[in-house]
Amino acid sequence: MLAPRETPAGPPPGESGQPRSKDIFPTSKGPLELTNEGAILTDTVRLEYDGYVVTSDRATYDEKRDYITFESNVKMETGQETFFAERIGFNRKTREFEATEAHTVLAPSRVGSRLLQPLLLWGKSMRREGDILKATDGFLTTCDLLNPHAKIGFGYAELVPKKRITLRDVTLYRYNTVIARLKHLTIPIMEDVHYSYLPNVGKTQEEGYFIKAVIGYSLSKTLPGLLRVDWMEKKGIGLGTDQAYRFGDVAAGRVNLYTLNDKSRNARNLNGQVQHEQRFGEIDARLSSDFQSNSYFAATQNSRTQNTNLTLNRMIGKASTGVTLGQNSSDSGGSVYRTSTYGLTQQLPLPKNGTLSFRFNGTDNLNASGTTRTGRIQENADLRASTTVGPFRAELVANRNLRNSTSGTSSGGSFFGGSEKLPELTLTTNQLKGPLSNYFSGLTLGYGDFLESISSSGTTGQLHTKRFLFQTDLNRKSVPLGKGGLRLDAGGGFRQTIYDGGYAAQYVVSQATNLSQPLGSAGALSLAYNYSRPYGGTPPGFRNDFASTLNGLSLNAQKTGGHASVRLSTGYDILQARQEPILGLRRSPWNQLSLNSEFRPSDSHLSRLSTTYDINTGKLTVLDHYGHFQRGNKFILDTSARYDPTVKKLREVRSILGTQFLDNDTRLTGNSNYNNITHRFDSNSLALTRAFHDYEITLSYVDQPFGFRTEKGINLSFRLKAFPSPQTSTGGRYGTPLDTGLGGFF
Repeated sequence: MLAPRETPAGPPPGESGQPRSKDIFPTSKGPLELTNEGAILTDTVRLEYDGYVVTSDRATYDEKRDYITFESNVKMETGQETFFAERIGFNRKTREFEATEAHTVLAPSRVGSRLLQPLLLWGKSMRREGDILKATDGFLTTCDLLNPHAKIGFGYAELVPKKRITLRDVTLYRYNTVIARLKHLTIPIMEDVHYSYLPNVGKTQEEGYFIKAVIGYSLSKTLPGLLRVDWMEKKGIGLGTDQAYRFGDVAAGRVNLYTLNDKSRNARNLNGQVQHEQRFGEIDARLSSDFQSNSYFAATQNSRTQNTNLTLNRMIGKASTGVTLGQNSSDSGGSVYRTSTYGLTQQLPLPKNGTLSFRFNGTDNLNASGTTRTGRIQENADLRASTTVGPFRAELVANRNLRNSTSGTSSGGSFFGGSEKLPELTLTTNQLKGPLSNYFSGLTLGYGDFLESISSSGTTGQLHTKRFLFQTDLNRKSVPLGKGGLRLDAGGGFRQTIYDGGYAAQYVVSQATNLSQPLGSAGALSLAYNYSRPYGGTPPGFRNDFASTLNGLSLNAQKTGGHASVRLSTGYDILQARQEPILGLRRSPWNQLSLNSEFRPSDSHLSRLSTTYDINTGKLTVLDHYGHFQRGNKFILDTSARYDPTVKKLREVRSILGTQFLDNDTRLTGNSNYNNITHRFDSNSLALTRAFHDYEITLSYVDQPFGFRTEKGINLSFRLKAFPSPQTSTGGRYGTPLDTGLGGFF
């Protein structure tokens, strides 16, 4: 896709970030020979500059170009990479370089994290321009043997980190034997890889036996693509293409299409996606659209959906304009749903760090099912301006619900889209001076005209009121009590609103107090009291200033010592305890008592017990246990179990297993979830992976009868370590437990 506008070129990833200095000059053991162009250094030359370290036997400095040429046994370290060459020319201004007879090793973090092994690159010439590495007449491989199992020769190579490797005049080798020759080869190395570039073989309930393959091709340098060919026993043959394109720096995008004549459902499946970006002078346009027809991957089969969005943005300095258009539609089981959205935004700068913004949004909804047809159109707009006035930050806000019309059987002529401000002006400051600053941390003053839609006894109407606002917060004070670390922290606030010159008025008083006590060097006990209560009232139906009443205590304690830790928490609702009991309902002022204990004898062993006790009923409600055991990288086992004291039985047991199997190159992973209430497994999966020097083979089995969709089958996949591939799940395509449910997976 297109690069962002006006993005300054940042330093290459290998740079250390040290400040640049032109005063740094190479050093050497030999004499310095001055020339008309600069200088020549010999005998153990060394340069440390801007995070780079370069050593060689000889160097020549060109003062006019600020360019240094290192020769013979050259070694360049950039922080993340090391280059070896017979000659390297280094531009101190741009930090770009050119090398001859060079080779380097690029870590996966530098190239693309989906690679399993570092990338070894050789080239007769090699240079870096910005963040792009280019090489000629060389080869690359991820095999670290002296005589690699496989390598790719090239006449020209261009590596864009975490995006792609583009190769010209390609030769594929098995050891030193030529396997194939290609004119062009592009290897995607992006972080988010969607396809494996090797055939995928397996069997599922939905598809039967299957073979799926992705074949890369390139119509030209700017038109790379992927051809997808799927054979499925129960479905038939599926064909698809993912075609990317670029036209200079003004247009780029991707078109994905996939079609399948699904013989098991006697339906034609067509899926597609379009992403396009284009620049029209100062305007950036982005179009995205995806659609599906009769996809068996959709939540509802035999359905059609489409989602299209268009955005236009124009930015000049700090001023910006944006337009958005969108349309979503779905057709399933005789029900049709359509939604159109449209919007306009405008933002302009104001003096004194101020801004002026305008926003308009609208939606047009249509629902049709059988003979029923309903629709609604809603539109709203708001205008905001803010600037600094003396010690205050001033903000003027005006917003209106412009339109709310219904059609068909839709009912109701109004909707609650928030309070309409016609307008409201607020002044806020956190810079109080004089005696007031000793007691108050901030002040807000406001006056506005408000309009709200209200509904009462089945009828709708509007409430119009003018409101004055005064709000302030007390400075939070912290007072030590004694020498044992006991400390009292307290703060509060006051909010006053007056409506229509005194027709109604409300003030809210709030305060928060916390008493804390350290428990040794790694523990703490705290008791907090929070209070908030409104007095008076607002005009009936005015929801903008709704304030609830709060009056409660909370207790928290934690202690860590040695290899164990414990945490306890509960609370007490004073307000509920004072209320008259409701017939048939038990008062429950106490929050549940939560106790969590953890024992970690080492980094590879963990046991965590979590319990919840209902103080109001005197009963234990939940008992959970999570365990982790690990033996280096050879064995990992996570387990969790939940006991339900209300039915006095174990509800579920979950486990995740990862272990070496038979030898160090074979891994066995499994995921299981047993439901003791239904006495059956909710899901099971098992995967056996054999790692070879250059590739991996994984055989997986999944049985998931109660997921998003029933799935049961096997899958055989291959992965070349030299090529990126997606992170495959051994738990099926329709959802699987990610962990044991009661704790993280190490």
